[in-house]
Amino acid sequence: MLLLPREGVIITLLCITVVLVTMNTAMFNLALNDLSHYFNLPASIVSLTVTSYSIMFAISSITYSRLSDFVPLNRLFAISLVLTGGASVGAMLSNHFWILLAARVLQAAGAGAALSLSIVFLTRYVPLVRRGKSMTFIMSSVSLGFGLGPVIGGFVVQYLGWKYLFAITSLLMCIAPLLMRYIPKESLSKRSFEFTGGSGTERRYSRSVAIFHQLSSRRLVDRNLGAARLCSAYPPSEAPVCAAVIIS
Repeated sequence: MLLLPREGVIITLLCITVVLVTMNTAMFNLALNDLSHYFNLPASIVSLTVTSYSIMFAISSITYSRLSDFVPLNRLFAISLVLTGGASVGAMLSNHFWILLAARVLQAAGAGAALSLSIVFLTRYVPLVRRGKSMTFIMSSVSLGFGLGPVIGGFVVQYLGWKYLFAITSLLMCIAPLLMRYIPKESLSKRSFEFTGGSGTERRYSRSVAIFHQLSSRRLVDRNLGAARLCSAYPPSEAPVCAAVIIS
């Protein structure tokens, strides 16, 4: 376990990142009706902005957590946040639906890293005695983002317009250089990238999720604290998927 000089600052930045990303996921649903009128397209076509985002978000979450074994975390955070922020600016300036759709896919390709890399960071750098508390902050940020998303999204769509939803997500580009600066530089050993396997890991996730929901239904644990404790038991490359499964 490596020592982390600015642990509190980094965790705060990660929480803000997770809040912004989950807000982006929640608040965009409120703009579908406006998009349908703006582009003069049926709802079935406009809804592609949501479904394509969700699919790419899920793929990128697992991909980034796997890449963290080969690429330094600060570099992955910088790439993902700049990609998300840059795609948000492109979506804000778009006047054609298919350009907007492409921007949403690129946005999800970067946004999927927020939760997965945050948990990789905690399992890699935060000592076990503080890891559960730190993961609780991250999980609570997810809940906060989903709670604030409809409220802020509804206000922005009503008074400013749907394009300004992307202005909120573009703020992630301001966080990228801070994480690049504060997250320690890493020297990772070169290994081959494995595309197969994982069946044993998936079974462990299934058992953990079943236990978690059983305990949660009996009111024996708080949802965020329970998720944090379960995921903290996994190694860095596996914990993000555990969190993603539980949140979904």
